[in-house]
Amino acid sequence: MIFDVWAAWTELALNLTVTLCLAPFLGIVGILLGKVVSVFFIAVFWKPYFLFSRGLKKSVAVYWRGMAPYYLLFALFTAVTLLCQACIISPNVQSLPSLLLYATLTYPLLMAVYFLALFYATTGLKYFVARQPRIYRLLHR
Repeated sequence: MIFDVWAAWTELALNLTVTLCLAPFLGIVGILLGKVVSVFFIAVFWKPYFLFSRGLKKSVAVYWRGMAPYYLLFALFTAVTLLCQACIISPNVQSLPSLLLYATLTYPLLMAVYFLALFYATTGLKYFVARQPRIYRLLHR
């Protein structure tokens, strides 16, 4: 059995390096970015590569073909969310109650559109929703 013992150490080193480089300039944001960057590179790139190449003895392209729609939709909706935040929320929010109001109005709408996009663009969410036949019939029309 093959164990990937170096992934955790690499993640730690990457986390510390990014954190120590960014924390003096960005504060807590730099510390959080260190964690995000380290987890991103290990979980998104290294672990699938290791699993497919060493464990399953297949090309990692199989993984990327299956996951590409999910990552692309996530990137698209992240961009849309940031655009909404910059164009709609930030110019109009002056207080915590107005922030809560805009969040209450925009978040459910964005999540509903993201859900529908995943449902129609991928098979994984279709299989998940199919466990609830009434919801599946409603969405599959």
